[in-house]
Amino acid sequence: MHAVSTPPDEGPGPIDDVREAAASYLRFVLNLDEGDVKELLSVGSSNVRACLESARRTLDNDEFAAHAHALKGNLINMGLSDLAARAKAMERAAKSGQINLAAELLFRLENDLAGL
Repeated sequence: MHAVSTPPDEGPGPIDDVREAAASYLRFVLNLDEGDVKELLSVGSSNVRACLESARRTLDNDEFAAHAHALKGNLINMGLSDLAARAKAMERAAKSGQINLAAELLFRLENDLAGL
């Protein structure tokens, strides 16, 4: 697998309300107070960025899949299940050696998570 440096396509643009969707999940589903919501959003978004960056830099399919798996878990923890499902697809693509698909999914996720 080769390190990915440029997107194959621009895609539809970032999801503007991804941060608010995560905040709403933390507030209303997990019933957290505002201080905990802010802390978990900060930690969660930092973890998501780290997973995306690590996946982009790796040269190994298995390592890429491991970063995609960690990304999936972080997104699930933030209540972003639709995006987590896409991270799972990215993980499966990497495990099966489909680098072009994995790279495309990575760039789309990065774009959609820009607002986090």
